[in-house]
Amino acid sequence: MQDEVSLITNARNGDALSFDLLLEPYTQRAYRVAYLITHDPDSAADALQEALIRAHRSLRNLRDGHPFYPWFARIVTNEAIKQAKRPAPSLPLPEWTPSADSPERTVLDHEEREHLWRLIQSLSPAHRTVIVLRYYDDMSESEIAQVLGISPGTVKSRLHYAKNALGKHLRKGDSPGAFLGRLSRFMQGGL
Repeated sequence: MQDEVSLITNARNGDALSFDLLLEPYTQRAYRVAYLITHDPDSAADALQEALIRAHRSLRNLRDGHPFYPWFARIVTNEAIKQAKRPAPSLPLPEWTPSADSPERTVLDHEEREHLWRLIQSLSPAHRTVIVLRYYDDMSESEIAQVLGISPGTVKSRLHYAKNALGKHLRKGDSPGAFLGRLSRFMQGGL
C-alpha cells in the first residue's frame, strides 16, 4: 500500500485508483459522521457523494504535508450540515450489536441508546455536528475548529451549549460525567 503523500500526488495527477485508495479507509467513517449529523441515510449518502465530488475537484487545494482526513472531514461535515438543514423525518436508532449480557441488560442498553439518540436528534445541526465530531470522531477542539473553519472559542461555546442542552435531560441520579461517558460510548457504537 502506498503512503498517503504518494496517493495524494498520484490522485492530483489524475490517477483514479490512487484517489479511490486514498478514500478507502475513510469512506465508512465519513458516512457515519454525515449520518449522525443528518439523521437520514439518504441525506447522509447525498452529503457523502457531494463531498467525494468536491474532494476530487479540489484535491489540489489540499496543502502539501497536511493530512487528508481532516481536510476531507471538513468537506463531508459542511455537506452534511447543508443536508441537515432540510426537513427530515425522525428516524429510528441506528443499528447496533446488542451486548452478550442478560436480556434485561440488553433491554436497558437499548432504552438508553434510544434516549441518547432522541436527545442528539433534538440538537440544532451546528450543535449536533460538534457533538458528533467530538464524541464519535474523537476530534480535539482545535481539530473541530479546523474542520468547521471556526475559531476554537466557537467550538468550545457550541460544545458547552450542546452538553448543557443534553445535560438538562439527565436522569435521576445521573452525574454529568457519567452521562458524557455514556454519550461517548454511544457515539462509538457501544454502550
